[in-house]
Amino acid sequence: MAGRQLQRRPGYDIDVEKVLRACTRHGVAVEIKVHPWRLDMDWRWHQTALDFGCMMSINPDAHSIRELDHMHWASRWPERKAFRPTVS
Repeated sequence: MAGRQLQRRPGYDIDVEKVLRACTRHGVAVEIKVHPWRLDMDWRWHQTALDFGCMMSINPDAHSIRELDHMHWASRWPERKAFRPTVS
């Protein structure tokens, strides 16, 4: 989940479900970084987070002014099939 860099290093070995449940229980938003090398959280956990009612914060993870342009990826994030919330 956290700390990964695509094609560079995997995320930390943590109990993601436990973290998502705790975030939901305590009203803590999970950060979704749209930086092209990070894209935290792993897409395989999006639906689980939504099912738990977890809040998410989408941001560019910018470390310079130039990297603010990564926000254009945020506008496409909800289009990802794995991230579409279900309506009940």
